[in-house]
Amino acid sequence: MFVENQIVKDEYRIIRKIGEGGMGTVYLAEDIHMQQEVAIKLLHPALTKDPEIVERFKTEAKAQYKLTHPYIIKLTRLVQFNDDYFIVMEYVEGMTLKDMLKKTGLLPEDRALPIFHKILRGIGYAHSQGIIHRDIKPGNIIIDKSGNPKITDFGIAKILGDKGLTQTGTKLGTVYYMSPEQIKNPKAVDQRSDIYSLGVTFYEMLTGNLPYNVNFESEYDLMNEIVNSPIKNPLDYYPHISPGVVRMLYHMTNKDPLRRFSHCEEYLDYHLKPVDNDEKGTTRKSSGGASSFILLFVLTAIVILLLVFGSNISDLLKGSKIKDQDTTSSVNQDSIEQAERDRLQREQKAKDDAARLEEEKKQKEKEEENKKDSAKAESGSVDKDTVKPNKNPPAEGKNKPSGKDTIQD
Repeated sequence: MFVENQIVKDEYRIIRKIGEGGMGTVYLAEDIHMQQEVAIKLLHPALTKDPEIVERFKTEAKAQYKLTHPYIIKLTRLVQFNDDYFIVMEYVEGMTLKDMLKKTGLLPEDRALPIFHKILRGIGYAHSQGIIHRDIKPGNIIIDKSGNPKITDFGIAKILGDKGLTQTGTKLGTVYYMSPEQIKNPKAVDQRSDIYSLGVTFYEMLTGNLPYNVNFESEYDLMNEIVNSPIKNPLDYYPHISPGVVRMLYHMTNKDPLRRFSHCEEYLDYHLKPVDNDEKGTTRKSSGGASSFILLFVLTAIVILLLVFGSNISDLLKGSKIKDQDTTSSVNQDSIEQAERDRLQREQKAKDDAARLEEEKKQKEKEEENKKDSAKAESGSVDKDTVKPNKNPPAEGKNKPSGKDTIQD
């Protein structure tokens, strides 16, 4: 344990303690030679007594040392000091995402998306280097003064989890953010477990709440819900989340890891598109009038296609199945004839429906033209080509026209 103003290895001056976790204590320190602030994480003394833990600590530190990314805390040194071990990291001034959410409650989508994009890129980069975080949660993400995220504490869950150790009485990963497969078998997780934890973190960013009940009496009950129960609808907490993002939250937190994407970049490419405020307002306007008619027309066309080709698809599938099973039994002729009659009836119905739709379309176009003609007539609009001078003035005693020209019938 270090104390304020302690000089460590003639290189670092301890400024103050800034945090504590399952692995040990974090201090703000000054690199005396470089004259810059750094963060030092001192491995807990109880853990240094276990040679296997120490070796894992060294291995994970060396792996993290290779990570160089703008959204990942940079590890610079691994140091042995007497019987202690500590790592030296870049110091980021800011607050954890956990503290930010405590302060703001939630982050609106247009603010949360850019931050989450960067978190995805950081974790995606780590995955590309063969490193799985295993303990993604708001407390392990620091937001710097520029609003950029910095991810920390890579590999800690693996170091302690493989030994069956716990952090402050709970499993590593903070149970709420753990994937179902991590709960079942911590040693068998891959990058998709990180993706699940990212989904829970993003859920909390957008709603200010966790996707599961927070009032469980036991850790076992919570784990059981994570493994077996669906997440709560995020719109129940905060209704102003776009459909695409809601869909992404459900995809990332799917119980089956095989139904999640394998790479963070896949969520960037297909689910997380930049949100423009003007565009958001435009896309959420009411889709009445012509849009409703177009939608109805498209849906009807789809139904017609299914009616026309549905039986052929069904017959094809049946034929394939019969071939695969090498079936030699004969098919009842009456059934075939009845199926053919049914098919012809469906085709005729589809043609009739198509003709009816075409007729309705023409009728609607005709009504639109009539409305336009009526509007022109009411506004006094006259086609000049139909106007000719009147060479024969009207007989005396009869009403004269008010103008010099008259409209020929």
